[in-house]
Amino acid sequence: MASPIPLTSGMKSSLLSLQNTEKLYNKTQEHLTTGKKVNKPSDDPAAYYAAATLTDRANALEGRLDNMGQAIQAIKSADNGISAIMSVLNSMTAIVENALSSNEDDGDTRAALGKKFNDLIVQLNGFASDSAYGGVNLLDNDQTIKVQMGQSYNESVFTVQGFHIAGLESAGTDGEVASLATDSVPTSWGAGANEVTNYSFALNKVEDPTSVVGIKGYGTDATGSVGHEIDWRDSATYKDNLSDVLDSIESVQAVLETRSKLLSFDSSTITLRQDYTQQFINTLEEGADNLTLADLNEESANLLALQTSQSLGVQAMSLSNQQTQSILRLLQ
Repeated sequence: MASPIPLTSGMKSSLLSLQNTEKLYNKTQEHLTTGKKVNKPSDDPAAYYAAATLTDRANALEGRLDNMGQAIQAIKSADNGISAIMSVLNSMTAIVENALSSNEDDGDTRAALGKKFNDLIVQLNGFASDSAYGGVNLLDNDQTIKVQMGQSYNESVFTVQGFHIAGLESAGTDGEVASLATDSVPTSWGAGANEVTNYSFALNKVEDPTSVVGIKGYGTDATGSVGHEIDWRDSATYKDNLSDVLDSIESVQAVLETRSKLLSFDSSTITLRQDYTQQFINTLEEGADNLTLADLNEESANLLALQTSQSLGVQAMSLSNQQTQSILRLLQ
């Protein structure tokens, strides 16, 4: 093996100084490039792992924000469905009031209005069925949304409770509508499931889920007060019958208004938690940054100082080499 090249003590000292400066120079460049003073555990183990813990918590909560946002959208979709249903109910009220103002012997006009009323009953169910979002319909079958709000799964869960609107998919060929079937409603309705056969559109009350409010359609096959149809043609009874229809529409509207309010309260609660979570995420990220981010002004100044130090080190090496060259000239 070749023998090491002998260096004077001055040159060795200058070389060591240059090597140390080079390491610091490279590290400072890394800080400026990444914007961080702690890039790996060896830089500062305590700061690195503390920042990683804060970042992991922030990332976990970011996922919860997505869950909250989707829940709010599902509530909005349900509320849009309720608003559409309320608009249809207003149109149904106008039809009934028009029928009430007709002449006693104008049964044909009331029958035509009744069939249009039945068409709108079917539309009520259509709006309810089309209110799904992300695979969840809060107007169908008492579906719920479990909103994960905590950092860990099931740590803090908020439940959005939906409800069920029971309606018909189509009217008969004669313009009349059928009664609701007991299997068209959730089992949670209990005794209310038997009541739905009296209506062509129904939903259960908020304060008593086993009690039902509903609307009877126009028809001539009514079998009395318990039937699902009401006769609009009979000149002797149509005014009382249509007044009952108006009362039933108002009862349905009142329940829907309460349902809409409850969903709005749920949306507000989730929004509050969403805002809080976003602020907390910002706090966690700021904490992680405080542990790892570099002061770019300081690092720039360090780089400039190290460049100067490198130049001085090279000059020191040159001076040490000049001393050796002077000895060589004496021996020549």
